[in-house]
Amino acid sequence: MSDTSARPDKFGERRIPNARHCGSYRPGHEIHWIQARKSAEAGAERAASVTSVHDDGTVTFADGSSLWNHEPKRLRQILDAHGHTVLLCPMSVLRVPHSGGAYCFCVGPEASPCPTRRKATVRSADDLAGLVEERGGSTLPGSVVLQILDAERGSDEQAVSPYRTRACGLGISLALRLAISNPSLDLRAVQPRRAR
Repeated sequence: MSDTSARPDKFGERRIPNARHCGSYRPGHEIHWIQARKSAEAGAERAASVTSVHDDGTVTFADGSSLWNHEPKRLRQILDAHGHTVLLCPMSVLRVPHSGGAYCFCVGPEASPCPTRRKATVRSADDLAGLVEERGGSTLPGSVVLQILDAERGSDEQAVSPYRTRACGLGISLALRLAISNPSLDLRAVQPRRAR
């Protein structure tokens, strides 16, 4: 699952590994592009100082609180290159600022496993809803989503209704991120757990 390739960091001398794509958009895993955009638009970040990033992904802050991310090695390399002051932002986003912008990480209150399969097959509305429930979101072309829903509907207009209802209840749009619609995952509303 790990991407071992790296790209030069234009804003530092170290080579920063590419982000690891495990297939999950749950807190602490991949950051979804909508999540990153909405977080940047929301503002309201607060500065924090990272004191350590443990091999298990636990990120500890100077105030004794901690969060989790599935890429501890990459986060450590970026912090070493750009400093240990980070921004904790809405939508469960940790940003490491640098002269050209910021590296974004999705963080969560506790560790959770990466999916065993990186790619998921989506052939039905149930697969689509299951993908959102299991992985916390997905980005699919709108034409694919409509094709799936139309195939489920067949000739009976009512056949798709339960799927559309289920999809809306989960916050599915053409591109989706569950954490965005879940205020309990907003770092402004949730305090990181305290170190024991």
